[in-house]
Amino acid sequence: MKQLFASWIVLLTCACNDTAYLLSDTSPAFQVIALQHTYVVEQTAYFQLKVSESVHSGTLQLCPLISQGNCKLEMNAQAVPTDGSWSTLCSPTEILALTPQQSGTLEVTLEIRSTKGGEQSNRSTLHLEVMENTALDIAAECESPASISQPIEIELSVNKSLSLLQLPITLAQLAGVGKLQFGALNIPDGGSFLCPVNTPQILYYTAEERGIHRLQFSVSDGYNTQFCVLEIIVTK
Repeated sequence: MKQLFASWIVLLTCACNDTAYLLSDTSPAFQVIALQHTYVVEQTAYFQLKVSESVHSGTLQLCPLISQGNCKLEMNAQAVPTDGSWSTLCSPTEILALTPQQSGTLEVTLEIRSTKGGEQSNRSTLHLEVMENTALDIAAECESPASISQPIEIELSVNKSLSLLQLPITLAQLAGVGKLQFGALNIPDGGSFLCPVNTPQILYYTAEERGIHRLQFSVSDGYNTQFCVLEIIVTK
């Protein structure tokens, strides 16, 4: 069966903070509506695919093809191949979930066809600029309960997707009395120290009284600040 590729026109319109790519010709007319305007590595973005009710007929199929960059696509919680294979559209309006896998330019061509009437098709190419993931998080854990005057290990993890070597950590003693040590450094309440990122670090805490001890660790990269609170029960 001969496949007909008709000429197409792409109109970029903005309404209600959505971006729509409208394609219209004798092939199935469809819109690709971006539901957000920023794209970040490993953060899922959503697009609405909308085929004109008055134009389409037969079974609708979608064929995504990545020409630059890398991403994962899903539709109805099912993976959508990006190698030129065709997937069936269950309805004229679908939500496409796109998760970038690397920063930089991402170019994805979406082709939709109807299997009725000569398998006519239409295409739209998405050109997206994907930003590096700047997520920042901090976590601390230790074994509990602990004993007075016996140092207890605390594992502190600071994770940052950008390639930074270390970030400043600030300690706040919310409950209990004790001493915190990182390497050769004694960290007082309200004190700060530089901690390597993306690799768990070992600190030592020595409690000076029984009860519940709470240590708050905070980290900042100059843009975001994250906190975590570690609770230690000291019984003897």
